[in-house]
Amino acid sequence: MDEILDIVNENDEVVGQELRSKIYNDGLQGNRFIRVANIFVFNDDGLLLLPKRSQNRRLYPNCYDFSCGEHVLSKESYDNAAERGVKEELGLEDKEIEFLGKLGQKDGVSGFMQIYKIKSNQEKYEYDKDGIQKLKWFKISTIIEMIKKEPNKFKGDLLPVLKWYLSKGKEE
Repeated sequence: MDEILDIVNENDEVVGQELRSKIYNDGLQGNRFIRVANIFVFNDDGLLLLPKRSQNRRLYPNCYDFSCGEHVLSKESYDNAAERGVKEELGLEDKEIEFLGKLGQKDGVSGFMQIYKIKSNQEKYEYDKDGIQKLKWFKISTIIEMIKKEPNKFKGDLLPVLKWYLSKGKEE
């Protein structure tokens, strides 16, 4: 089923709605953006869980992505999208989700996003085997080095968000 997303302006104010498929087929023109919730999943050792997207993904195939990323549906809050995303994408329920901050284009990211963090030491996660090849734990410093060497193996917004996270003194 196709999702309906809010289209927002440069102030994150809703200016319309559109089917997700149409947005990704036609693109967004001018000062029109979408909203996403991105969640970092850390374990007690300070390692960050990253999924590697499947080769059959239209956008960023074979690339590492946020632990969990979720489009904010029309009339949905960022917080609800984050909660829904970790349940749908990783099978995590009843975890405390910590809000870290909000970013926009001025921060070097593609749209409006709120960033969250969850602690989890689960050994196995439920995830979409068609959309994700594998999940792997990394040190943030290792991820940054990997991105510097091979940026095309990572989703575009990941590096600016990690740099923002580190600038806030959030090193695990």
